[in-house]
Amino acid sequence: MKSDPEPWYSTTLNLWTLAGVPVASWTLTKALTEGWRRTVGRRRYVTTRLRKIAPGVRHDYVESLLGEPKWQSTRHCARLAPIEHEEADDKERKVELTVRTWLLSRLCYLVTWCEDDIVVMYGITTTSWWFRPWVRIHETRIRLGKSTFTVLADSDVTHRAWLGSRRFGYFEEHYFGK
Repeated sequence: MKSDPEPWYSTTLNLWTLAGVPVASWTLTKALTEGWRRTVGRRRYVTTRLRKIAPGVRHDYVESLLGEPKWQSTRHCARLAPIEHEEADDKERKVELTVRTWLLSRLCYLVTWCEDDIVVMYGITTTSWWFRPWVRIHETRIRLGKSTFTVLADSDVTHRAWLGSRRFGYFEEHYFGK
């Protein structure tokens, strides 16, 4: 009488096999997430990062969101003093701004102008025909690269300042386009 042949698999619980399942699941999840962010979901990924930027945030915060800038330069500018402080001397008017530029996934350029590592202003330029994020100006939603300034209500030059719980702000608008 012949005995049963040895099975090709082992029925004993192997600790390394058990530990490999969560590690493989974690690795697969991370790989799929990164693949999504680099291909189909990169528009949403970049848009959510851009919406977190505002004047008054520190440069380190912008760098933590977007990584190291591609280009960086220093520019000397003259500060425009308010009317009541026109007698300010030249030393108070001279400002050194650091201009940093990011190329974000070949979708857009982000340029920040920083004084003492605080973002004073920033600009977004779209470079792709399919990256057109929405931006809200007052109550009007405009689409970058698509909308014109005629959709905004006619208004004179506006100056605003606000101080929120998490963001500082300064707003100035000049619309002289079509």
